[in-house]
Amino acid sequence: MTKLFGKGNDMNINTKYSHRTDCKTVKINDRAGAEVIVKQKKHAFLFGCSEFTTIPYINGEYNEAENLIAEERYERMADLLNSVTLPFYWGRFEEERGKPINEKTKKAAE
Repeated sequence: MTKLFGKGNDMNINTKYSHRTDCKTVKINDRAGAEVIVKQKKHAFLFGCSEFTTIPYINGEYNEAENLIAEERYERMADLLNSVTLPFYWGRFEEERGKPINEKTKKAAE
């Protein structure tokens, strides 16, 4: 039997957040020494972040090197997160008064 997760301070997590953790034991019947990857497939809780590179990436504003960095970032984010929020700060959304980037933002949201 392999203990995957501990509770509270077993995971070096402040006990203030222990209600967000749980302890599960998994029995693995496989060859000794085989690599096993445990991954949560989905849950109802949205876990994400604000992503500032989506709008320029989707709208073709990056060069080749920047595109590669953005693509690697998105792959990592997709492995970890199930939600992303487009940034909405007025200064970036409407850099020039009366000219908001509505279409660029909508394209990134698709």
